[in-house]
Amino acid sequence: PKKAHRLPLLPQEGDGRTRQPGMKKKDKNREAARKSRKKQTERADQLHQDLESLEGTNSALRKEIASLEREALLYTAALERHKPFCCLKGPALTTLHFSLLKCSTLFGHLRQTLFGSSKFSFP
Repeated sequence: PKKAHRLPLLPQEGDGRTRQPGMKKKDKNREAARKSRKKQTERADQLHQDLESLEGTNSALRKEIASLEREALLYTAALERHKPFCCLKGPALTTLHFSLLKCSTLFGHLRQTLFGSSKFSFP
């Protein structure tokens, strides 16, 4: 077997200790790796904060959609109760009913797009 070669020790500036040649490169590499790990950790922390913020926004939007759907149902029910007594006949009433129906369809589409199911139940 070959014998391991030891490199001669060289003085290091400042502290009086000695180092092997190539240690400066190792130190630089070690420092670069440390900085890279720190940067990666900071990025992960930022992504976690972003995730929490987006989850909060998502929750608020889900609640708003649920509220708007309930409101649309109330208006649709009120319109249905009012229809027999309404003095508006023909196109005016049809236009109003169509507008409410359009809103209801839009909410259903939003729910399907955001949550993947038109039968999603809100808390």
